[in-house]
Amino acid sequence: MKKGLKEKGLDLVKGLAIGVSFIIPGVSGGTMAVILGIYDKIINSVNLLTKKFIEAFKILLPIGLGAVLAILICWYPFKLAFEHIMIVMVSLFAGFIVGGMPGIFDEVKSQKMKPIYIVVCVLAIILSAGLGFLSVSLKLNIQSLYDSRPWWLYVLVVMSGVISAFALVVPGISGSMIMMVLGFYTPTLNLIDNFLSWTNIGSSISILACLVVGAIVGVFIASKIMALLLKHFRNGTFYAIIGIIIGSLIAIYYNFEIYEYYMTVGFRWWEVLLGGVALVIGIAITYMFVRFGRKDKMLMEDSKQ
Repeated sequence: MKKGLKEKGLDLVKGLAIGVSFIIPGVSGGTMAVILGIYDKIINSVNLLTKKFIEAFKILLPIGLGAVLAILICWYPFKLAFEHIMIVMVSLFAGFIVGGMPGIFDEVKSQKMKPIYIVVCVLAIILSAGLGFLSVSLKLNIQSLYDSRPWWLYVLVVMSGVISAFALVVPGISGSMIMMVLGFYTPTLNLIDNFLSWTNIGSSISILACLVVGAIVGVFIASKIMALLLKHFRNGTFYAIIGIIIGSLIAIYYNFEIYEYYMTVGFRWWEVLLGGVALVIGIAITYMFVRFGRKDKMLMEDSKQ
């Protein structure tokens, strides 16, 4: 009994860490789950929901509660930071991306390089970076859509939930970063203000509900697809992930949301300087997680021998 409660408690704490990674653009929830040693548990439990719902739900519940609690705690500080020092925050998130990359390279460093892997990686870079350029060229001002709320906004929100959920499941890709590149990140954080001021409650709930529905659908679909890809095309899949991560480093600095910030606030020297410091700090933090994951993996391999 005590062992079971201890495991649930540890899963709750790990869920908190994953929840923080969900809300931080550049930090992958999937990578955090890998580092904490519960990625396989989550994927297997999600795939079991249709067969052994109660058993799988009990496993996922403490992790999910921890993630939701972390998101509720973090949203307001992040909202303020994005309003006043966006370049610093984006640089911190870029640091998280760079620092976590060695952990992804570990998955393919022992494999022989093939031309097809390079092609897959380059295409993934173009696709990922292209999202940021596309959001600027199309002027995807999602905040104005959240304010006017046309009917097709809800379709877009569901789709963004599905895409972000794919990123949550795939190690090395940040769901919140994808939302930032697509322009949904800050407007979604701003919805919390509606609850605090008790305005537009109905529309805010409906938008969040669409996002949750899209995320749930995306997690189910992504879990199935990732299980198949990792089983049959593991190396090619990880090269695609590497390409997406590299492309996201471009997109995180050039998308509609931050482009608007550049145009209105400009480049303040002290903010650029702080951004450089934040970049280094972000790299150091996630690289420590990577090193921890490597040591944990080595200990597990030694224990099996």
